[in-house]
Amino acid sequence: MELHAQFEATANMIFDVTADTTPEQFFDSPFKVGVIDNAKIEIGNHGASSTAGIEQVHYKDIVDMDSVLITKLSIGFVYNQLQVANVVYFNWIITIHAPNGITVFSLSLGFNQRVNPDIRELVRHCQTCWVSTWADACNIILKLQNGFQKGYRTNNNAFILQSAIEKARVMDPSTLWCKLQKLVASGKLCNWIRLIYRLMRYKVGHEGELSDFIDSSIGILICNILSPEFWIIFFSDFNIPVTDDDVRLAGMAISHLEQADDLLLLALSPKGL
Repeated sequence: MELHAQFEATANMIFDVTADTTPEQFFDSPFKVGVIDNAKIEIGNHGASSTAGIEQVHYKDIVDMDSVLITKLSIGFVYNQLQVANVVYFNWIITIHAPNGITVFSLSLGFNQRVNPDIRELVRHCQTCWVSTWADACNIILKLQNGFQKGYRTNNNAFILQSAIEKARVMDPSTLWCKLQKLVASGKLCNWIRLIYRLMRYKVGHEGELSDFIDSSIGILICNILSPEFWIIFFSDFNIPVTDDDVRLAGMAISHLEQADDLLLLALSPKGL
């Protein structure tokens, strides 16, 4: 608890407006048309039957928009969002009951009525592009992470787990902000993301009715495509000292596996755990 209190105190000292100190200017560089086009490709991968947001805007509507115009609007939104007064951040949660009894959730991120809903969806993909590009360039993401990391599914961990068998608390945003600050991740994009986390509120929709606003101050944003990136960055400094009880494959000591937000510790003896 003492360490958590230190992280919380340090996070509270981070200014709302920070400068991007990376030589590459990862977080202050404006959107480019190519980034918007890539985001539209990602959006286009969603099926035509995907649930629309609260404004009834579908993914196809976003893909059909002009990329150059979206780029200009996005730049203006990102660079001015901290100066907009009375901005309301909220998520609208739709509850869908499937025939087999399983409950499926589909979410739509909303800001306020002055912000075009199409731009919001695209900008979230651009946020993820910015953060993942920076994390890859700085070698922050460990290859042990599977599930959340793009291009890594379950195969690697399944193979390692099978080989190992044959061979023998909720993420806190304060800690995340401190880790990002230590990794020199600051600037307009980071300011904006922390603002969203600080002001985000939720509404639950069920059978045509909406709940009152719900606050959530722990964990990462539900179903936000940037959340997996933040989780693996948050966990990237988790290291276990090498011991003789570690599982060794091809000369490499493997003490643990990470499958999305699940962690498996490996050892050849009870003492090793």
